[in-house]
Amino acid sequence: MVDNAVRAVTGAQPLDIVIPTRLVDETNIGGSNAEVNPNYKDFQNSFKEARSKN
Repeated sequence: MVDNAVRAVTGAQPLDIVIPTRLVDETNIGGSNAEVNPNYKDFQNSFKEARSKN
């Protein structure tokens, strides 16, 4: 929003960026963090594995 506001003030063209959002409430939340966002499934071990390569 700030970027587009500055673009408007300076006369530059605004960017058409869609910000993804997800409303999480009791009707669509699962029993675990992995069900809410599968990308976080086993993230601790993925992080440890990535860090061990450095």
